[in-house]
Order: sequence, then C-alpha cells, then structure tokens
Amino acid sequence: MMFSDVQRGAGAGSSTDQVRDSTFRRTVDSYKEHIVRVMNDVYQAIYKTDEDVVTVPGTPLNSMEDILAVYDRGIINGDTMARYLMRSMNASDLDIDSKRVKKFDAHHVKTMMANECPTDPSAGVPKPEPKPPARAI
Repeated sequence: MMFSDVQRGAGAGSSTDQVRDSTFRRTVDSYKEHIVRVMNDVYQAIYKTDEDVVTVPGTPLNSMEDILAVYDRGIINGDTMARYLMRSMNASDLDIDSKRVKKFDAHHVKTMMANECPTDPSAGVPKPEPKPPARAI
C-alpha cells in the first residue's frame, strides 16, 4: 500500500491529519536519506569508488510544477532543479546530463532577464480614454 492510499482514507481532509501525515512522511524520507547515504559510503569503501550508486525510490513530496516554479523565481539553481526533478520522478541523479543543464540554465537566466518586469507597474498598460462630460437635461 502506498502512502498516498492512506491519505485518501476517512478523515484525511482535516488540517491536523494533513500536518500529521506530512510530518510522518518527512520523517520517513529523512531516515531513507540517511540510510542511502550510509549504504553509498559502504559501497564506496568496498569498491574504492567515489560514485553514489544506491538509490531508494519513494513518493515525491513536490510536483514538477512546484520545482520549476521555485527555479523560475531564482530560489534554486539549475543543478539543484535537475536533482529535484529527477527525484520527483524516482530517477537516479546519475542520469542528469550536467552539460545540458548548465546550457539550459544559462539560456533560461538570459530569457528571464530579457523579460524582466518593468520598474513602473503601469508601464505598457493602456490609459483609459477620458469620458465626455455629462450633459444636463
């Protein structure tokens, strides 16, 4: 049974249930992250390599749209966005094409800077035409 199946159960709509479920999920994900880190350390010690090859799939916490929105606002860089996107698809970080991410990131930043919002929020907004004065009858 997936964790999302449990969330659909009775009473899952209340805010305390959502907070409890979110806290539980983050705790499990934190344990998973630490276990994977230790497993990678053991793998590296045995095989004398610097690669992280152990991954444990899980249910993503954020949608791809959420990750891209944070990236678009400049909160995270392209490398971080790529890692989070791969995790949201339960894919390995090893599949990231770093050269392509850097190229995309540079293009995206350039595009965002070119489309920067004007300092005057009313710039580009057409001014309403003046109304004719009211006539007395």
